[in-house]
Parts: sequence; structure tokens; C-alpha cells
Amino acid sequence: MLRGPHFAAIFAIREGKGIMHKSIGLGFFVVFLAACGGDLPAPLPPQPEPPAPAPPAPVETAQPAPPAPKKALVELQQEAGRAMGEAFASADANKYAALFTDDAVLKFPGAPDAVGKDAIKRSMESFSKAFSKAKLGESRVFVKGEIVVSDWVMTATHSGDFMGAKASEKPVGIQGVSISWFSPEGLIKEEHVYYNPATVAFQIGASKEKNRAVATLPGKPDVVIAKGTPEEEANVQLFEKVNKAWEAKKDADLLALFSDDASWDDLMMPAPSKGKAEIKKYVTTFFKAFPDGKLTTTNVWGFGDWVVEEGTYAGTHKGNLMGMAPTNKSFKIHEVTIAKIGADKKIVSAATYGNDMELMAQLESKPAPKPAAPAPKK
Repeated sequence: MLRGPHFAAIFAIREGKGIMHKSIGLGFFVVFLAACGGDLPAPLPPQPEPPAPAPPAPVETAQPAPPAPKKALVELQQEAGRAMGEAFASADANKYAALFTDDAVLKFPGAPDAVGKDAIKRSMESFSKAFSKAKLGESRVFVKGEIVVSDWVMTATHSGDFMGAKASEKPVGIQGVSISWFSPEGLIKEEHVYYNPATVAFQIGASKEKNRAVATLPGKPDVVIAKGTPEEEANVQLFEKVNKAWEAKKDADLLALFSDDASWDDLMMPAPSKGKAEIKKYVTTFFKAFPDGKLTTTNVWGFGDWVVEEGTYAGTHKGNLMGMAPTNKSFKIHEVTIAKIGADKKIVSAATYGNDMELMAQLESKPAPKPAAPAPKK
């Protein structure tokens, strides 16, 4: 078969393309007629150019599938919350640690920080050795950008050593709060956990000091997402007035910020304070025990009708506190308070979470001496 220029030349002659090809073709035709003795015919009219060949049909190429839309941070936070509950229920330390960034920090007042995934994994392993059948439920969840505050209850069975106490197989149920900061990828980069280990010690029989009964798991949590409204900022400022009245030891100013049927539940105390009379008794107890007590706010956020404040309380133990004699020692403890603001712009409920063992470790106090018996009447 012909290829290349040979085929092109023949095609050009046949089609009459090009000046040289036309001349050669016409001369050959004249010679042929002369040889035959015929007269020369009239010149042939010029042949029209053939139409240009149609362009080749476009070849369809497969387009890559568009990438899946990136999940919103709040979706990733919700997934992390579900995975956290599953990790506790299955005692899966690897699944728990996988929820944190490689350099994450886990803080618990009164204990060294757990830094990095390995340390966080070990903390979960230690917990799982002490407690089995663990379940985690949330009563409220507050969300503001990268921050998630979880007000939770954890139930379990005491099945291993805890703070020197051997397994009792008794049920435990405690309330606590976690404040988590998330990365854009939905991993926890820092978390602060607040609960009172003294409550656990009481529930398993390791402490005779009266404390809280075993808490039960809540139902479906209330989720409150901050909107950054002026009302939320006003609620934050209202709670700041509570701190100022506390530091000034002005119980009347402080109580004026609460509704008549308000409650303040300090989870480091045996029971909540209900009503203004009990709240007054609660705050004045601390005023007398720590006359120089000072509150310092580390973080504070408004979430709709709620305020969450994280901070420290520091002072000097100069008065009797729940039967403990003054030690004149200085202290600094960490705590978080969650408060609900009513329609009348007064506090209707407040709950404070902390570790009273953090306080005891600094005071090293002894029980207050019993008062002398009255002299017999003569």
C-alpha cells in the first residue's frame, strides 16, 4: 500500500490540486489529443477547491468526581462527642486517644497535665482498669466556634484500684464538665476536665465524709449554640457583677443578682443551696473561711441564656471551713461555673465544678477541735 508523499502526489493529480499538478495534467491531455489528430478542445474551466475535511469529533474524557464537601466544624464536633461516648462504653483507649491531636493537652485540676496522644491513651487505660461498664451522658452541650462545653454524667462500676482503694464493685455516678478546644479537622487540641474525686471516694466507701449520691444518666442533651448577640454579652456582664460582689464580701449585692427561688449547686459541697437564704449561708461560709478570697476569670462565654465561666479562686485559710480549723495557708484552686439567666435578667441557677482534693492538698488541714463541754451548773 502507498504511504506518505507517494499517496499525496497521486491524490493531488487526481484532484487537480496545485499549479504544477494542473500543468502536468493539462499538457499530457494536449499531447494525447494531438497524437490522435484531433482538434484542441477549449480549455477546461478551473475546478473548484474541495471542501475542507470536517474536524474530528471531540473525544470525551472522563472528568474526575468533584471532592466531597468539607464537613462543618460543628458536625465534626458532634461526631467526636458520639465517638467519646463509644470509647468510654467499650473501654477503647486507642479510640479515645484518636480524638485528640498529636500534641494535645488534657488538664485536670490537682493532677499533672497529660501531654500528647500516648499520655492521653495511658490516662484512659488507667481509668478503664479502675472502672468498668462506664457510660457517658450529657445534660447540656454549649458550642461557640472551636469551643465545646459539655455538662456530663458518668456512671460505672468500681472494679479496680482507685486512689489506693481496692475494687468494691459498687456503682459510681458523678457529674462533671469538660471544656474542649477543637482543631479545624475536628480533633481536640486541648481539654479541661472538672469533677470531684471525693465524690467517688464516698460512693465506693473509701471516705466517710458525706458527699453526693450516685448520679444517673441524663436523657437527650440540650444543645445551645452561641450567636454572639448583645444579650449574651449582657449576661456575661451580669455574672461579672457576681464576682465583684463576692470579692467585696457584699452578700446583699450578690443576692440581689439572683431570683428568689434560685439555686447554687457547688459540686464540692454535700448538697446544693436552694433559695436566697441557703445561698447566703453558702457564700458567707467562704467569706469567713477565706476573707481575702479572690476570683480570677480565665475564660467566660455567653451561650444564649447561659454563661460559662472558667477561672481560679485563691486566698488564705483564716477561718473555720466545714469543721476544718484555720491553717493560715494560701491556696489556689481551679473551677468552672455554669449559670442560667432568667427573663428578669437574674440568675435562676448556678453550678460550680472543681476538685476539693486540690484544695485539701494545699491546706493539709486537720479537723477543727470540738468545743469544750459546758461547765456543770452549781
